[in-house]
Amino acid sequence: MNEAIRLITNCHKLYIFGVGHSGEIGKDFSKMLLRIGLIVQAETDPHFQSQMAAMMSNNDLVIGISLSGETKDTYDSLQIAKKSGANIISITNNNLSSIAQISDITLRTSIEEFLNGGSLAGQLSQLYVCEVLIRGYERQNGVDAVSLREKALRSIMDKRLNN
Repeated sequence: MNEAIRLITNCHKLYIFGVGHSGEIGKDFSKMLLRIGLIVQAETDPHFQSQMAAMMSNNDLVIGISLSGETKDTYDSLQIAKKSGANIISITNNNLSSIAQISDITLRTSIEEFLNGGSLAGQLSQLYVCEVLIRGYERQNGVDAVSLREKALRSIMDKRLNN
């Protein structure tokens, strides 16, 4: 976990790739990161993922989210990012999965994918790993999370037409 936080801290650009429910978790994760001062691009479209991955460099980081670790679209995009020199963190349940094998760091969730896919337990497991990463990042980087969250909240408080 500490090495993953170090990669997040030192990257130039941070991307999150996932499709389906894992893609939705990636979007949620990017919003969580924004509230602690990190601007991240979460992409769920495999075509855009591939294009982004092709433009990456060794200063960039991709977090790939796939509960099974065998999602072909996510794997293909991560493989392109790897060839471009980007570092890869995977959030998956299977340390031996294809996605884990091409990752620099694998963060393991605690719930296996069910036959119905996208189970609530699996999604919560993924979000928990995201939350641990965020809290670790805050701690290691001395982030004043309360101040940043207040700043973000204040930016939308005046969005009402009739105050």
